Amino acid sequence: MSMEPDFASGVAPPLHVFIAFPDIEPADIPNVAASAGVAARVRSSNGNVYDLSVRLRKRIASAKLVVRDGVWTIVARSLDSPATTGEIIDKWLQDVHPKVTPAFFDSKQLLDIVDSLGRLEKPPKINVSDYVLREYPKGPTHKTWEKGKPYDRKVIEKQIEENNSPLDSIKFRVSAGRDSFDCRISRNGHLVLYDGSITQFVSLALSPLIEVAKVNYDFFRYRDRDFIKDNLVANAIRLKVQKTIPQQLLERLGEAICSSFMGAVLHSGNPMLYVNAIDRLDGSVFDVCAYPDEIVVLPFSKATPSSLIRLYMLITEVAPLTRRSSEIRLEPA
Repeated sequence: MSMEPDFASGVAPPLHVFIAFPDIEPADIPNVAASAGVAARVRSSNGNVYDLSVRLRKRIASAKLVVRDGVWTIVARSLDSPATTGEIIDKWLQDVHPKVTPAFFDSKQLLDIVDSLGRLEKPPKINVSDYVLREYPKGPTHKTWEKGKPYDRKVIEKQIEENNSPLDSIKFRVSAGRDSFDCRISRNGHLVLYDGSITQFVSLALSPLIEVAKVNYDFFRYRDRDFIKDNLVANAIRLKVQKTIPQQLLERLGEAICSSFMGAVLHSGNPMLYVNAIDRLDGSVFDVCAYPDEIVVLPFSKATPSSLIRLYMLITEVAPLTRRSSEIRLEPA
């Protein structure tokens, strides 16, 4: 799927791109933003493309909003420092959550994107400049890649395991003559194109990530507990682990859930953790049962994808080696 004609005409890097899933229409944005205590304006530009302007206090960011197949792609050019525009839109998306849910990716999926470039018919040269790990509750840790050292996925995977931290983002350059580009991809659906070919960036990074994001989002849809012919149907989410979760990590997971949600630890001791939690933002309710070899999420009668995704992101930040029982595989284009 090529999205380049939708937003890139006459636009030059650096660009910030956000992938998100809405529970509203574009016309609802101003009212939703106002309810969240922030400001936004939107106006139809051309078909499925809208002009979007968001304000956080005195800071303003302008962007193009592309609506396609239930996905919002927000594209903004950095007019000030490259970081400022991204920070404004990222914070704005947090404020309008859960009406708009940012995409998410796990460590494996981010690395799969980089790996897929090396399996193209004419593989380009890949140079990683840095990557970021995120450890709960410390936050991000930047890792600089040794200049001139070839990209090696196993090096990053070893760091993920040793630091017990998921991959938060990775910055790399794709060198292929005129088709070269320099970008960063992140687990929260925020991509940055620093320089180079927009067309190739869209084709090799953005479009594949949008497709993965759709599958990820769909995984958490329709998980509400339901009654079918008087029988209770619980759509449990099972997260497998490659490495046994120690008791200390189980306790940390309980603390993390209770600090981010309205939670109550109903049991914390060897060999399991049992937490009941309510999402303050939308009223979703779920139980979390964590064992040394598996984490099970049991949604109640109300459990939105937005809430379950927030929970999943938190779980993988505390115990990053978890895997969903239905593994998502990313194949090269």
